[in-house]
Amino acid sequence: MVLALTTGHKIGLVVVGAIFIAYALVCALLLPRRYPGFPGRFRTQYFIVTAILFVAMIGGVIVFGKEQKTAPAGAAGAPATPSATSIALGGDPVAGKAIFIRETCETCHVFKAAGFNKPSSTATLGPPLDNLAAYAKKAHYQLDYFIRASILAPPGPYVPPGYPTTLMSTDYGHEMSALDINNVIAFLLQGLQKK
Repeated sequence: MVLALTTGHKIGLVVVGAIFIAYALVCALLLPRRYPGFPGRFRTQYFIVTAILFVAMIGGVIVFGKEQKTAPAGAAGAPATPSATSIALGGDPVAGKAIFIRETCETCHVFKAAGFNKPSSTATLGPPLDNLAAYAKKAHYQLDYFIRASILAPPGPYVPPGYPTTLMSTDYGHEMSALDINNVIAFLLQGLQKK
C-alpha cells in the first residue's frame, strides 16, 4: 500500500527511517572501532537515545504509514455516488471499457451495470463490481479513491467476506499507465451511475 501514500508521507517515512538506520550503523560500526569499550560508561545515555529513536521510528510509521483518506462516502461534502464531474476528471469511460476487456476483468468480476452480467465459471472469483459504492462506504473511502487503491494495491481496502484476497494481480500499477487506470475508473463510475 506504499503506492497509495502521498508524497509527503513517503518523504516522512524515508527521513525517519534514514535517521534510525544512520544511528544504528554509527553505533554498530563506527563507535565500537573508535571506542572499543562502547557504550561503556555512556550505557545509560545510549539506551535512552536508542529508546527515543525507536519510539520515534514506530511513531513515524504510525503517522506517515497511514493512507491519506479523503472524506468517507456519505459524509458531508463527499458524494456517495459518482458525479459527472468526477467521471470527466477521471478519464474516458469508453477507453476504460476497452481496457477492462483487454485486462479480462470480466473473467473474475460480474459488472451487471455495464453489461457484464453473464457469469462464467470463474466470474464469481472476485466480488461483483456493482457493489463498489457499498464496499467503499464500509472501508470509509471516497468511491473513486477506493477503486484506485483496489486496482493499484490489491487486495482493496475492503473485500467482502467469502472472496479471496490473493487472486487479483498486483502488477496493474506497473503494467497499466496512469491514463489507463483513470479510464478504467471512469468506466466503473459511469457504469455505477447507470445502476
